[in-house]
Amino acid sequence: MDERAVITDSHRSEVADEEKILRLIAGVGTEEIVVYDVSDCQLYGRKWRCRLSGAVARRAETAGYRPEVYQSVYWLTLVYLPVKPLGTFLVLPRQSCDDPDGDAEQYRALRLSMDWRQVVCHYVVAVLLVLGTIGVLLAWRSLRA
Repeated sequence: MDERAVITDSHRSEVADEEKILRLIAGVGTEEIVVYDVSDCQLYGRKWRCRLSGAVARRAETAGYRPEVYQSVYWLTLVYLPVKPLGTFLVLPRQSCDDPDGDAEQYRALRLSMDWRQVVCHYVVAVLLVLGTIGVLLAWRSLRA
């Protein structure tokens, strides 16, 4: 059986190489991240998303995970807005949540070096959302006056 994950992009292969993917599935040197619907920490982004295939995908599914990995930034948030990046991770999402309330997403994560480009992108999106919201509120207010 072929144990290799199909990774074509050269930068993606540096981030999500076969060894890291197999470590994620096996849970070696990983962290468990649980993100609730309303939480002070969120995982944002799906950079370098890679759908696993073959024996690697079957291993992930057998372990209770979806056959995909991607890079995300784990954030300390305030009302869903990113405040402080807590780390960049290669994540493997669980197929189902074992939280009794069922309102959480669970991930097995492998810490990577901070991806500052991804962090800046998230900050830019947050600032644009805030400015857009302020603009809509001001326009609405001026229409009412």
